[in-house]
Amino acid sequence: MRFVYQISLRIVPTNSSPFLYFCSDIDGIKMMNYFHLLFVFKLGLSLFHCLRTSYSPDRRLRLRMAAEKEKWEGKATAEVRGPTAAEVWPLIEDFFAIHKWLPTVDTCHKLDEGLRYCAGGGGGDVKWCRERLVSVDSENRCLSYELLESNMGFKSYRSTIGVEPAAGDGGGGCRIVWSFAADPVEGLRYGDLVGYIDAGLQGMAAKFQKAFSSSSSSF
Repeated sequence: MRFVYQISLRIVPTNSSPFLYFCSDIDGIKMMNYFHLLFVFKLGLSLFHCLRTSYSPDRRLRLRMAAEKEKWEGKATAEVRGPTAAEVWPLIEDFFAIHKWLPTVDTCHKLDEGLRYCAGGGGGDVKWCRERLVSVDSENRCLSYELLESNMGFKSYRSTIGVEPAAGDGGGGCRIVWSFAADPVEGLRYGDLVGYIDAGLQGMAAKFQKAFSSSSSSF
């Protein structure tokens, strides 16, 4: 059994002007539709417009900008002169001793395995948070943690802090790298968060440097 579907274009003369139409043959049954061509033409234009809009550079740029607004990401670095990365790493690796080195944290204590409570600020405006240790990579000297709860307006916050050898000829020193990803915080600008993290990291580097300088001078 054979099914035949044939479409042809014809120009039919009328009293005023020629008229273009589709002539469709299905098993010998002829059907004329004077509006068929116009419909297909408009449908094709609509599909072309949708595809062009979806893949245009302007649309891709708008989508990328919208995605960037949905997440704040950044990184801060600080140089430590003197101690090596191997010497500084044990201080960073101690997840429950962050208050000893980060100036913005006044207190830190263990709540459970891999779970800590941190607070700082003073002056009646104490900022606190509960944070969970996500991973520790001793080989690459970095650890990651995430914020579970706080009074600072964060919906989500995840951070990685690590230490690496300082750039140069290997004459000592190291670099601390602090990266983060967070949802935008109402009432807080992205630049403010980056500045806050950078200021805290510079203070941490200064404390590390002072601690090792003091230990060296005692011998």
